[in-house]
Amino acid sequence: MPMFVFSILLLLNLILHANEQKDYRKPDTTYFKNSFEESEKDFTQQFYRIKKKYPKSELHEFQYSEGTINSYFFPAKQKQENLLVMISGTHGIEAFAGSAVQRWLLDQKFNTDKTAILMIH
Repeated sequence: MPMFVFSILLLLNLILHANEQKDYRKPDTTYFKNSFEESEKDFTQQFYRIKKKYPKSELHEFQYSEGTINSYFFPAKQKQENLLVMISGTHGIEAFAGSAVQRWLLDQKFNTDKTAILMIH
C-alpha cells in the first residue's frame, strides 16, 4: 500500500478515535478492492446500510459516455453549517486509494449534526 494512503488512514483514525487504544501500524487493507466494479458495489452497499441510520441520505447517479458517477449526500441533522466534499478521484490510481478512504470513512462514527457530507465516487 502506498505510504501516503497509509498516512491518510492513520490521520483519520487518530482524529476519529483519539481516546481509543489501537495499533495503527497494522492498517485495515480490506477497503482496497481488486477492481472498480468491486469498489463501486461495496460503496453502494455501504450507502444503503447507512441510509437506515440517515434516512434523508440521497444517492444520485450520473451517466456519461465513459460510465457512471455516483454521488452520496448525507444532510446535516440540524441546521447545516459545514459541507465535507470528498471525491474518490478523477482517473487512474488516485481513485483506487480515494475509494478505499471513502469506504473506510463510511464505517466510522461521524457527527452530522451541523455538517453535511457529499461523496463523489
